[in-house]
Formats: sequence, C-alpha cells, structure tokens
Amino acid sequence: MLVIVKIGSSSVVNTDNGLNLELIENISAQVAKLIKNGHKVVLVSSGAVALGITHLADSNNIKKEDLSVKQALAAVGQFKLMEAYSDAFSSHDVLVGQVLLTPNDFIHRNQYLNAKNTLTTLLSMDILPIINENDAVATDEIRFSDNDRIAALVANMLKADLLILLTDISGMFTSDPSVDEGATLIKEINELTDRIHSMASDTNSSIGSGGMVAKLAAAKIATWSGVKVIIGGANQKDILTDIVLENKALGTVIHPKVQKLNARKLWIAFAKASHGSVEIDQGALDAILSSNGSLLPKGVTKVGGEFEVGDAIDVISDAGKEIAKGIAKISSVDMIEYLSQKNSEESLNLNTELIHRDDLVILT
Repeated sequence: MLVIVKIGSSSVVNTDNGLNLELIENISAQVAKLIKNGHKVVLVSSGAVALGITHLADSNNIKKEDLSVKQALAAVGQFKLMEAYSDAFSSHDVLVGQVLLTPNDFIHRNQYLNAKNTLTTLLSMDILPIINENDAVATDEIRFSDNDRIAALVANMLKADLLILLTDISGMFTSDPSVDEGATLIKEINELTDRIHSMASDTNSSIGSGGMVAKLAAAKIATWSGVKVIIGGANQKDILTDIVLENKALGTVIHPKVQKLNARKLWIAFAKASHGSVEIDQGALDAILSSNGSLLPKGVTKVGGEFEVGDAIDVISDAGKEIAKGIAKISSVDMIEYLSQKNSEESLNLNTELIHRDDLVILT
C-alpha cells in the first residue's frame, strides 16, 4: 500500500514555536513500522515558517505577513525541520530525502514528470520522501498556502491508496468542538456535499494555515482521484499503524468517488487557478450536464473578471452556483464584445467553443 501522510504546523510546532519532538518521534516510529511491514510512505510536513521564528533573536518584532520575511523564515526553518526528521528517522534506520514543491511542479508537464520521477525513485530506493511547499521561493501569486492540497495532488500523482491528513483534533466534527460542546465526530463521509462543507471551519491556530476547510478541499482532490482519505488526530499515539496495519476505522473516513477524473481534468479542476468566470443560461447548462457538450459562446449571459485564451475559468449557473471549470478558448475581451453585439447584425463571429468538452470539468 502507498500511503501519503500529511502533518500540519500546529502539530509539528508548539505554541511557543518550538519543535514538538515527542510528536515527531511518535510519527517517525509509526512510519518506520509501516515501511518495515512493506508499505510505501510519503510524508508531507508543514512547520518551516513557524519554526524559523524560533531562531530569530527579535522574533516578536518581525513582520510575518511580509513575503520576503516569510521566505527568509522558511529558509531557516526548513533546515531545522529536516534536521529533526532526519535525527528521528535515523534511530529507526530509515533514510529520508527532502523534496520541495511549488504549484508549477503540478502545472507544467516537464516539472510534473520530473517531480513524479524523483518521488518514485526515492520510494524504489526505500528512502522516505519528506515534502513541503518551497516557501523560500514561492510568491503570494504562485503558492498553495497550505500543504493539504500538495498532499492530495501528490496522492494523485503517485496513484496512492490512502491519504491521511493529521491535525490537532481527532477528525471532522459537526461544528467546531473548541466552541461547541455539542459537536460530534463525523466518522464516515460518502460524498462531500454542500452540507458537509458548511460544517467546516478555518484554522483558529496562530501557527497553521489550513483548518478543516483546507482538509475538505484536499479530500475533494484526493477522492476525485480515487484515493481514500482519513482525517485524524496527530497526537493519537498509534493512529498510523492502527489505520494501516490494524485496519481500524479511526477519525473521519472519506470514501473515494467511483468515477474518478483523469490527471488532466484533475489539474484543470484543482491545480490551475481560475482567472475569471462566465454565467450561463439554462440551455447551456443542460447541454454540458446532460449531453456532455462543449460550452458555446451563445450560452453565456455574463462575463466576470479578465481572462485570456488558455486560462482557467469558472462556469456559473443563472442561480449563482459554480457548476464547472474549464480552459477558455476565447478571451474575456472578445466574449464581452460578443455579448454587447449578440442580437445585432454586426455580431462578432466566434467560430469556436468557449470551452471544449475535453477541457471542461463538471464540479456539481
């Protein structure tokens, strides 16, 4: 079994920004046991930026929101983070390798294949890949902002069997358990509906950048890839070995979709940022939902944002619901001109689809 394990900053780093060495040792011992039992594991770990703060003498006065400062903190913290993991895993005779990724590694095919080959080779050599976002060079425009999505995309890239998202609570609850005493654990999710998403909350941690919203976003990517997802508590002593070796149903289990997206459509849906949107009429909606058709310009009623040919855009129904996402074959400028002349004799002649069906992903 190939297992992707993601652990967040709020678990790896204490509230005083020091390393949670007890937890790192616990996770390392469990991962080592999985490997010794014949399983392949990839570890995705946050914590570099938060850890970098610890090593600055004047940490209270630094501007953590400043991009260049955040990059500097990551450069310092990533070294310390890998040092801690290397020490912890060496006591279990497991060799680790660092892999830093950015969104471009999933967007550009050559970089995607290089990343995939590196990870596959590390696993074939029985080396544990430890992945983090490359915060030292990532910009605000080109970054993931949380490692949950990276873990899910890696799960798709490597065709993993299981994605385990470890957090500071024991799974997903019906509401935030820190403020609602009546919140109960959701043990199983068959489909990530709007109702499930409405129960999620963003992080309330000063350390982490994800939260349950990010976990569900990652779970959506993974389940559409055919990967089973479990959200569980990082502090539970044997959670990884109990799940993988003992087959125990711990935390919140999210089942994969029966019909999964191919790699290209998954990239369009979740890895490529949207640059605008179009609202469509009922006829166009029926065509793309029921007839597997392309989205034609004549079905568009409104254009939002600015996009060029090749950009990803969101497709919105006349009720305001996001229905699909796809790659535009017409720019927003030409679409706006087309709409302004739609019913005139001088109407702009657009002899192509706005989104071809092969580049269109239905999200609803």
